[in-house]
Amino acid sequence: MQRQSLASFAFAVMCVMIYISGNGYVSSAMMDRLEWPEQAMPDEAVQAAVVLGGGMSATPDGTPELSRDGERIFSAAQLYHAGKVGAIICTGMSSDGVHNPSDDGRDALISAGVPSDVIFRIKGENTSQEMKSLRQFLDSPPAGFPPPGPILLVTSAFHMDRAMRLAASQDVEMLPFPCAFRGSVDRGFSPSRWIPGPDAMQNFGSALKEWLASLVGR
Repeated sequence: MQRQSLASFAFAVMCVMIYISGNGYVSSAMMDRLEWPEQAMPDEAVQAAVVLGGGMSATPDGTPELSRDGERIFSAAQLYHAGKVGAIICTGMSSDGVHNPSDDGRDALISAGVPSDVIFRIKGENTSQEMKSLRQFLDSPPAGFPPPGPILLVTSAFHMDRAMRLAASQDVEMLPFPCAFRGSVDRGFSPSRWIPGPDAMQNFGSALKEWLASLVGR
């Protein structure tokens, strides 16, 4: 109204971006295109399950707890207690060395009744580094690690495609076991999903990150 055309245009663009990125239907559609299909538990026990870091966070007092992607840890515990895996490999380290995902994941699994002697840890601040560490681990496995056999990769469904691609770049063959699905469950039309929200924005950002990583070959 005050003829501030540039400012008005910038404000309009910002509103459109917020509306699109926070729209539940848009973010769900993006996740649906990214997420690996759900897989059943293997019929027979496999050598190990590799649980990628990212399933743990910490309380303000520093107590580790499952995060939004904590289904990674829970699925690994389910696989072990169902007798489907002989060992579990937790991955990940933080840049400052505080609350390393591999350490917190190991502690969470132990608290869920998984024996400590079947849990192994490898380093890596991102998925690419984790796969390099995994290659080195498998080339020279420690004492007590099960004999060679199929390996499951446990990570969030939206992250599985990139994780499998990076594993292949290190000549590591794994069977996908996706979890922590964020795509839509068809419950019919809901007007509230058109209203921008933080969960939808987070999903939008996660999907965008995966697509950008694919474009640059990471």
